[in-house]
Amino acid sequence: MRQRTLDQESTVEVVTQHDLCSGCGTCAGICPRDAISMVIDERKGAYLPKVRHDKCTKCGICYATCPGHTVDLKALCQSTFGDYPRDVLIGNYRECYIGHAADYKVRFNASSGGLIPAILVHALEEGIIDGALVTRTSAESPLEPQPFIATTAKDIMSASGAKYCPVPTNVAIKEILQNEGSYAVVGLPCQIHGLRKAEAIQKKLKDRVVLHLGIFCNHTPSFWATRLLLKRLAIEPRKVAKINYRGHGWPGAMTVQLNDGSTKKLPEQDAWAFLGSDFFTSKRCLMCCDQTCELADISFGDPWNLGLPEGIGNSTVVARTKKGQDLLEEANAKGVLTIEPATVDQVKQSQLQMLYLKKKVLKARMKLYRTKVEIDADLIDPDASDYLLALAPCFVNAVSQNSLARALVNRVPQRLLLLYTLPVNHLFYKKLQKFEVS
Repeated sequence: MRQRTLDQESTVEVVTQHDLCSGCGTCAGICPRDAISMVIDERKGAYLPKVRHDKCTKCGICYATCPGHTVDLKALCQSTFGDYPRDVLIGNYRECYIGHAADYKVRFNASSGGLIPAILVHALEEGIIDGALVTRTSAESPLEPQPFIATTAKDIMSASGAKYCPVPTNVAIKEILQNEGSYAVVGLPCQIHGLRKAEAIQKKLKDRVVLHLGIFCNHTPSFWATRLLLKRLAIEPRKVAKINYRGHGWPGAMTVQLNDGSTKKLPEQDAWAFLGSDFFTSKRCLMCCDQTCELADISFGDPWNLGLPEGIGNSTVVARTKKGQDLLEEANAKGVLTIEPATVDQVKQSQLQMLYLKKKVLKARMKLYRTKVEIDADLIDPDASDYLLALAPCFVNAVSQNSLARALVNRVPQRLLLLYTLPVNHLFYKKLQKFEVS
């Protein structure tokens, strides 16, 4: 991998000044002086790093490992896989699959198929790992996530399911560095990217993280998304005992358990129509070029657009390394999983909309934003109409940073709120019909 010289004048504060922080937590997890913590910025509804200047020595490690200001997919693919990205849309791969956990309960309660918790439990029981970096919702603050090292099957299962809110996963890198053993890490593309950059600097971390499990990612909704959705449902945050953003089969439902024992349920499509809107998307998410977590050993996502039956989950899977492929096939042979070969085109079809936006429209977004993020990745040049597709989310995102605009979002009926997407979606789906994935 192309090594970057540590910039000893730069810290992650430079990244936050340019609004490029992804909130991954790598800087806090890797800082040798424990000088950085991830705190919730109430205005943005996201985690941002806070630097303690009395501890900081400006060593430059936090800036060097940050995936927010620099996306070096080509270099990291070279160091990880020994080759540059094999496919412009999904990166390197050895084999693709569609499958699910063999245990019905694990499968039904997960976001889509339950493969990640099933594989982690298998790896733990086989002695492949001593623990896994996963995320559950906090028992003390149910609207906030809790990254932690799971060392039992019960702990792993407690983290099953999607978290549609900011998660500073990589703060737990610190715990991996402090304790010997072999670990798996489950993360989104930016989190795995930050981890790979940290491993390039810290050999101990590279030796201890033996398995990288990646999650396909559209974007991460801000905390405002959940807060305003609860308000629309007439639920006071203080009365929430637990939130499950996905589960109950596929495509599933969002469930909110209240302190009085009652539960409110919202179909996943309805929940995501609000949570996933451009109003709650960060500027940095709009600059993302990695839909399928291209730096993982194995990547997992929903099987959208493939005509699979609803009611019970499956996942599309991309095995990118030999150890990832071997682990999948071993777990399948032992009855932990049920997987079948899939074509790479099926994986692309399952993520078609976001692949188009992240691989073809991205250059247009970057020009509109005049962003300072550096991207070294294969991208497809946009045409004139792609700039129209880029304009709407950039405009809405900029407007939504205003507190008055957020208050308006909370009062406007959802159907009216999404009216702006109708002409954009009409153009978008016409473009998708001509988009070549092979």
